[in-house]
Amino acid sequence: MAINRQAIMEDTIKRIRDAMPGETIAKYRDYGGAVDVKTVSTGSIAADIVLGGGFAEGRIVDIVGHTSAGKTTLALTACAELQRVKPDANILYVDAECALDPKYAKMLGVNMDEIYLIQPDNGEDGYLAAELFISSGVADMVIIDSIAAMIPKAMFEVNLGEQAQIGMGARLDSQGIARIFSIAHKNHTTVILINQWKKAVKVNAYDRTDGISGNYYQPGGETFKFYLSQMVEVQRVGKIYEGDQLITSQTRIRVLKNKIAPPGREADFFITFNVGVDKIQEAIELGMQSGDVIRTGRSNYQVNPLLMGFMEDPNREGVWLGPDGQPAVPPRFNGRPKFVEWLKTQPELVERIRESIKKKFLNAGNDDIHIAEGTEVQKVSPMEE
Repeated sequence: MAINRQAIMEDTIKRIRDAMPGETIAKYRDYGGAVDVKTVSTGSIAADIVLGGGFAEGRIVDIVGHTSAGKTTLALTACAELQRVKPDANILYVDAECALDPKYAKMLGVNMDEIYLIQPDNGEDGYLAAELFISSGVADMVIIDSIAAMIPKAMFEVNLGEQAQIGMGARLDSQGIARIFSIAHKNHTTVILINQWKKAVKVNAYDRTDGISGNYYQPGGETFKFYLSQMVEVQRVGKIYEGDQLITSQTRIRVLKNKIAPPGREADFFITFNVGVDKIQEAIELGMQSGDVIRTGRSNYQVNPLLMGFMEDPNREGVWLGPDGQPAVPPRFNGRPKFVEWLKTQPELVERIRESIKKKFLNAGNDDIHIAEGTEVQKVSPMEE
């Protein structure tokens, strides 16, 4: 007797739906793209490319690094990018460190007037607020700054000098994140966790590490990493000076875990004080690699004339014709600072450069994206962070 596989499966699906009326079960084609992974831009072209488009929507993202590496700046810039494309976005900032600077956030482009902010007294309250916010069904992003500051209530009940229960904080973090990761996915809420590297204390020299963190660990315990769709390490690797003044940090992200694109890739971008992720500096660096920005000699810069609407005179070699068809000289600048200042007055041109870079780098394969050869930066060691 032949088995009617289709009838059996239809009956099984019906029983699943009856048993769990709040859940959805269907073939992928019936979802109509509802489960496809969308992304939120980080503000950096290079970072977006190695991440697979940016931070995954509806997933949990972990940004980890040493002190002053640029973790909060990267999270706030992603927040600003979300508000730029969706001005009515509902965003919750769980400021467990009580260290958020609204003025700095506004400089990065964040509309702080529309951000929901909570400074919880303990970790339980912080996770509960995040869970209730996500459960609303209309939350777009939650930022928890930071996991290390989500202190359990029981920690405050221990007298100073007494030994707290081992693993207390790790259990709280694992439970808190486990409660929100599923509802965040269903409600398309991006959850960004900010975390810090801490020096691992080994019992003996033969203790094994997780193979990712080296001699460091991040608070949260071993379990919480399983709930992450993306884990990104942020590291300051260089500095750019103007005279004796530090103006920009060369920042590198290393994708330690990624469920939407190949992991293990690196990308360099720039963080400038009062600017955040510096789109102009990045456009210059990546533009020199893509041919959209031309550097001659050591410090002469110009945008590729073809990108500005110029064209070469077919009758005279080395002569350019402007957009109006008349002979013209494409602007050229001696020194990077002057070139940067000019580009600040040309926002449409900067966007044109960035769009051209995106198209070229997206077809460049799965290579790392570092700064252009010959860029003068002072290298720093990881511990300087």
